[in-house]
Amino acid sequence: MVNGYEEWVIAETIKEYLREKDIQTVLRLARQGRIPGVKIAGQWKFKLSLVDKALTNLAKSNR
Repeated sequence: MVNGYEEWVIAETIKEYLREKDIQTVLRLARQGRIPGVKIAGQWKFKLSLVDKALTNLAKSNR
């Protein structure tokens, strides 16, 4: 966090955070709207807290 604001991270960071082997998984989830992100100048950007929340909700709905 910088000055109280959460930083945006790139898809590679999300891939590492989720311990995914393939970045295409992260990009597919973003394109499908299953994880929140924005595409800026051709590059996906994410906030870890929002991705975390989305995946928690997704896991709960799959029970």
